[in-house]
Amino acid sequence: MKHFLVLALLLIKVNAFIVAQEFLNLHDLIRQLKSTSEDTNRVLLYIRIGQQYENNHPDSAVYYYVKARDLSEQLRYVTGEMKYLSNITYVFNAQSKYDTALMLNLRSVELAETHGTSEQLAACLGNVANSYLYLEMYESAIDYFLKASELIEKVGNNQYQCVLYNNLSIIYLRLSNPAKSREFAERAVKLARETNDQYNLGVSLDNLALTLINSGDTRNALIYLEEGLNVAIRTDNILVKESILINLADIYRRMGEFDKIKIYAEEAIKLAKQLEDPSGEVTAYIALGYYYLFHDQLEKASDLARLSEDKAESAHLKEQLANVYDLIGNISLVSGLYFEFQNYMYKHDSMENLVLNDRILDNIQDLETKYETGKKVQQISQLEKDKAIQGLRLRQNRLILLILGGISFTILVVGLLLFLSYRQKQLILNQENELHERRIVELETEKHLSAIDAVLKGQDTERTRLARDLHDGLGGILSGIKLSFTKLKESINNNRDDQLILDRSLDMLDGSIKEMRRIAHNLMPETLLKFGLDTALRDYCDNITDTKSVSVSYQSIGLHKLKTDQIILTTIYRILQELINNTVKHASANNIFVQLAYYNDHLTISVEDDGKGFDITTIKDSPGIGWSNIQNRVEYLKGSVDVKSEKEKGTTVNIDLEI
Repeated sequence: MKHFLVLALLLIKVNAFIVAQEFLNLHDLIRQLKSTSEDTNRVLLYIRIGQQYENNHPDSAVYYYVKARDLSEQLRYVTGEMKYLSNITYVFNAQSKYDTALMLNLRSVELAETHGTSEQLAACLGNVANSYLYLEMYESAIDYFLKASELIEKVGNNQYQCVLYNNLSIIYLRLSNPAKSREFAERAVKLARETNDQYNLGVSLDNLALTLINSGDTRNALIYLEEGLNVAIRTDNILVKESILINLADIYRRMGEFDKIKIYAEEAIKLAKQLEDPSGEVTAYIALGYYYLFHDQLEKASDLARLSEDKAESAHLKEQLANVYDLIGNISLVSGLYFEFQNYMYKHDSMENLVLNDRILDNIQDLETKYETGKKVQQISQLEKDKAIQGLRLRQNRLILLILGGISFTILVVGLLLFLSYRQKQLILNQENELHERRIVELETEKHLSAIDAVLKGQDTERTRLARDLHDGLGGILSGIKLSFTKLKESINNNRDDQLILDRSLDMLDGSIKEMRRIAHNLMPETLLKFGLDTALRDYCDNITDTKSVSVSYQSIGLHKLKTDQIILTTIYRILQELINNTVKHASANNIFVQLAYYNDHLTISVEDDGKGFDITTIKDSPGIGWSNIQNRVEYLKGSVDVKSEKEKGTTVNIDLEI
């Protein structure tokens, strides 16, 4: 289970002004509102009230933070706005609203750069780094942490230094470097003890325990978690308490002390619901599911697993979903449902590979895009400098004309000639400016297409590698096992029970080989590489028809004349694959008609179904990534998409590509 690292990310708070969390009398603060004027003191009072609510009643905290923002904008109190941004993003991070927190944190950096101190700017940079950390964009997170560290080193604030150590510990743990992670976690614990910083001590103890868990040192990890739980209870910090409870449940599962799992998991579920933390809630449900599994209460374990699966899918929690599949697979195995066990183990492995591939592709895309963007930015900057120089020249010519205009009538002819010369130069300069502006637009477009190209190449390369590894490596092993089982069947005694077990094992092995081949085929179809686009698409449509879920009719015109590189062919294949998959999943259609026509360097694609149709104005708000993938690929091929749909009358998608 991988829940403990994700939960730890929620524990880091960087206050924009790097002051210790104060635990004040809430009722006294609210009474002060009645006697406080509508000034900056009232803004600070709103912030302090929100801080008392944020760990236990996040909605109330947001309410008071928003009031602080509104009053700050009314008073033009920039410091109040920065305080609002720093504190409300902490709540959003705790609720897994990482994109919203990142947007607000970037805004706080802009304010701090123009109106804040070095200390405030360092804290805002740290908040941005935290947002990238939650979003698993580690390179960007490290970049902003280093910027913050450079500033805070000059300030010498030990509390914020402790926060930075914790964050660096988390990043190194994410990057599978437990030794380095432990080094920074121990620094954070030491610094928190020296400064008697109880808030950061609880966080640091939890982080240090995580590094020990990943190193297999569960005994010492348990010591730090128990100390951290006492600190969290003493400071009434339920966010830290939730994380430690889940980690304690996981440790006792690893140690085989299953009775203690239930105590910590059930309490963690209550806190996760209170904090509106779907990730923590799902992880606690999984831990409780293992408790019931090990106590042979399979029905309760299965109910919790299904509940976890629904919540993980709705919250798009890929890593937790992989853990859910592992739990369901184990329940199926104990229940004797071997086929279901095999199915969920495949789902678990596929989801883990998906998470791994997403990280690999994100890193590749990030590196390639930064490289290409750097070159484009330099070119655009040079063009803008040239344009500025031309503007100066234009103003210089105007000045010359004004001077010449004051000369006497006797040199009027000379002045007139100079004016005509000026007009000619102006026309030329305007034309040059238009050319430069057009070039800037072209470079921006090339930059965007370069990013898409990097993603598509990275995806196809990784898909090809995975397909080859599955087919050549795992396929060969499974076929060898099947051959060994077949020979064993020939030599085994005529014991009916043994024969039945061996036959069932061979059937399961055949199913495994077919499923492996299907996955390898979906990653990178061999027919596309060997026989071309037309044959691959026809084979894909026939396979869908064979499932009897929907009838797919395929027709192509002139496709044999299409000669282009493999990347473009693969991109066209993925577009059709995504369109047909979307139709099968969502349209409830009985028939799908697919037509491709190639003529005069143009490829037209038409996918039509007789399904339930939909409102096309909602397509941009779709939560899935399927339509976004189609649009990116069409844009990469410099094509256009037209969608027509009416409810209960089906849908038609027309795509025009210039090859």
